[in-house]
Amino acid sequence: MIINRKYLLIALYSFFLLGLVGIVYSSTLSHSFLHWDDDNYVFNNPWLAAPGIYSPGWMISSLMVSNWHPLTWLSYSLDYALFGLSPTAFHASNIIIHAANSLLLFAILVWALPINFTGCSEKRAHLAAFCGAAFFAVHPQHVEVVAWVSERKELLCFFFSLLSIWMYLLSQHQDQNRIFYFLCLLCFLLALSAKAMAVTLPLLFWLYDWRQDKVWLTNTLEKTPFFIFSGVVSILTIFAQKGTEAFVSLGSLTVKERILNAVHSIWKYFQDFFFPVDLSPYYSYPFPLTMSNTNIAVALIFVASFTSLAYVLFRRGYSALFTAWLFYLIALLPVIGLIQVGGQASADRYAYWSTLPFYALIAFSCLKIVHHRPLLIGGFFIILLIFCLTAR
Repeated sequence: MIINRKYLLIALYSFFLLGLVGIVYSSTLSHSFLHWDDDNYVFNNPWLAAPGIYSPGWMISSLMVSNWHPLTWLSYSLDYALFGLSPTAFHASNIIIHAANSLLLFAILVWALPINFTGCSEKRAHLAAFCGAAFFAVHPQHVEVVAWVSERKELLCFFFSLLSIWMYLLSQHQDQNRIFYFLCLLCFLLALSAKAMAVTLPLLFWLYDWRQDKVWLTNTLEKTPFFIFSGVVSILTIFAQKGTEAFVSLGSLTVKERILNAVHSIWKYFQDFFFPVDLSPYYSYPFPLTMSNTNIAVALIFVASFTSLAYVLFRRGYSALFTAWLFYLIALLPVIGLIQVGGQASADRYAYWSTLPFYALIAFSCLKIVHHRPLLIGGFFIILLIFCLTAR
């Protein structure tokens, strides 16, 4: 039997991606649970062992741990039913889902790159897609999400959000667009049921179609079910968190201080994406939260300058950077601190979803480099190796 070389190459890159994830995160299999949310989610959670029909009802109705995420509870319950309270099994599930996210990103890039760059060879497009997905797979900024059992919700939310995006793009390029539309909505609901981080996805879809010059009324009506579900889950999440000690009142942080911290967080996530050093499980507020603070001033100047640069390039016909930046800002909205939950100023886990467009930009950049300066692609693999060693 003759195997198509195209699919053989895709399978080879997929195998390399799985290998990278295994190399970086296999050490977490020997880790135990943490006494930091893992107790509430797993080893001190009586509902994981609940028998019969009571567990599904609890998963759907529970606002435990200040969140509504039934799909996350289902995931933990399956781990418990199969392996009991084995930390290795719970960590292995996180690694598997992260590997699936990396493969899904690779698949989307393999599909999207030839559409956006007509005339490029499939071999070069596949290499560029692998570069973007490989950076995602091993980026040190993702260690917190993969190595912490309690962040299963982030991994699941990303998987179904990414799948929803793919279904939506397919609905714009395929004849059976109604089928893909409903699949997109289904995946979106699954993403919401894992974590409320996905609530901004309808706005991203709306902006995408607005850029495609879709009629405003048609565009809005098409996204109405998405916005309704986002609104319901947002209200549920705020309700779940408002009555807890984690919810920070306006008396503790003023509106001005929240805005300044949000700007600083935008800068910090961006900085850590390119220079992932001194990462921490907890980041304190950069007090004082005033414009006289050097860190705050630098963040304000950067965000204003970069936004202006991206917009100028957009007006001149170079829309990729502005699109990626807008995606990044919108994706961060639920966790940027305007409605503050917890004592942290920012957290690496929030970059898992919001930095997605930067990996797409890496893939697009690699494709141009492979096309014009193929020898320079070696530099990307050197940086990739450094990221592997840093993350591990």
